[in-house]
Amino acid sequence: MVEIDGEYAELDDLMVREATRRRGVGLHLIQEVVRQLPEVKEFWLTAADHAGVNEAVLDRFMESCGFFPVSGGWLYTRT
Repeated sequence: MVEIDGEYAELDDLMVREATRRRGVGLHLIQEVVRQLPEVKEFWLTAADHAGVNEAVLDRFMESCGFFPVSGGWLYTRT
C-alpha cells in the first residue's frame, strides 16, 4: 500500500512471502512504485511496520533498493 501526499509517499505493509524471497520480487515492487509515481520525490518506509523481520536483512534489502536508514525507518529521495 502506498499513501501519497504531494511529493511525499509512505510505503505500508511491504512484505514478500518467504517462498518467493531472494528472487527480486521485493526490489521489483519498489522499482515499480517509484516508476509509476514520477511526481513523488521522497518515499518513506517505517521500521515499526516490520518488527518481525530480521533488522540486518531488512537494512540490506532497503539499501539495495536505494533507500537509506533514518531515524524510525528508511528514506528514498529521487535525484
